[in-house]
This record gives sequence, C-alpha cells and structure tokens, in this order.
Amino acid sequence: MKPVTHTSSLMSSVGAPWEIYRVNTPRGVVDVYTKSGGIGVYVSLLVLVPDYDFGWVVLSAADSPGTAGGGLNILTSSIADAFLPAMEAAAKDEAAAVFTGTYKATNGVNSSITIATDGYPGLGVQRWISNGSDIFESYLTSFGLTSANTLAIRLYPTNLMGTSPKQQAFRSMVDALPETVPKGFFPACGSWGGVDSAMYGIVGLDEFLFHFDENGRAVSVEPRALRATLQKVL
Repeated sequence: MKPVTHTSSLMSSVGAPWEIYRVNTPRGVVDVYTKSGGIGVYVSLLVLVPDYDFGWVVLSAADSPGTAGGGLNILTSSIADAFLPAMEAAAKDEAAAVFTGTYKATNGVNSSITIATDGYPGLGVQRWISNGSDIFESYLTSFGLTSANTLAIRLYPTNLMGTSPKQQAFRSMVDALPETVPKGFFPACGSWGGVDSAMYGIVGLDEFLFHFDENGRAVSVEPRALRATLQKVL
C-alpha cells in the first residue's frame, strides 16, 4: 500500500498494482488506492481508502468503452464526494467517545492532560501539566512564542498496537500557529520529519501510549518519556 513511483502530477502516483490518487479533504490529504480494469464496453474500479478502512467497487457498462469509462468516473467521484466527508465525521465522533477527557496522576503528583477533538486532524491537547510544570509554557519558550493561543499540540495514531491489554501508540506533533505555507522551492510539512528527534532517557518526547478497557474506550494515557501513567477521570 505504498507508491512504487510518482508521476508528473503532484496528486497521483503508481503502486504495485495500484493507481494512487491524493484527495484534498478538510482534514488534509487522503490517499485513495484504486485498481481499474475493463474489457470491451465493461469497466470496473476497485477503491480502497486505508485511512478509514473503507472502500467500494464500481461496475459500469454502456454502448461504448468511452461512455462506460465516463460513467465510471462520474460514479466514483460522486461516491467519494458523499462518503469521504461522512467517514471523517464518523471517525471524529468515534474518537471523541473513545479518547476525549481529562487524565490525571493518581499518586499525588500534579500531572494531568486534557484531550479533545475539534475541527483539526487528530486529537488536540488542550492542557498539559507534568509534575507541576506547564508543558505548553515549556514549548512556548522553545518556539520563542508568548501566547498559548499560538501553539498546537496534536496527537496522531500509529499502527503500533498491543492486545493484552489493548494498547495503541500515538505520536504528538507540535506546531506554531497560525500555520503558513513555507515560501520557496520546498513547501513541506517539516514536523513529520522530526519524529523521535527529541529524546529523554532513550524515549521520544512525542511518544504516547493509550490503554483501553474491554469496551475499547481509553482508560489511561502514558506520555512515555515522562514515565507517568495518567488515569482518565472525566
């Protein structure tokens, strides 16, 4: 499920055997993996969207290959326009039910974190205290900023999961706001290139581990570099 090579278009790549398209959505870019085929006036398209564990198949037939192919494209675009926003909304509702809330230390230490969903991708950290220290203030100092409103800490899931007990690893991204597109030849999302760049005791400062109950809801979160497990209280 990765490109083998890119094309001259910024929004399409070639896989083995996929035709890969990058679609702009309110949450950012979504990769859509497709495989098309046909014989005569019959054409088909398999579509997979790994970000949502979702896909569909379109079958089209007409009086000519061109008409069948045109119908295939219209149907595929209509399905994508309807279902990609719906899947994003459903994913956000599910994430809110599973993850959002305030997590606190239960050993008397003044450590807590408040996590919420909002209009941006991933989970948003609204407040974060570690052993009495405000993590937002620490990041503001390192970025040379003065207001917490100019800083965003987002948590994004990874595919690293445990089953006994159920766990899932997340990574945090810290960005100064408002976000601007870098000028110059290489506009890029540089924060993804900094994963694990800041370490404490051989553990990345951006590594989080959520623990779940038997119903699949988060009951605690572990900012691993801080050697603390915070229990969900709200």
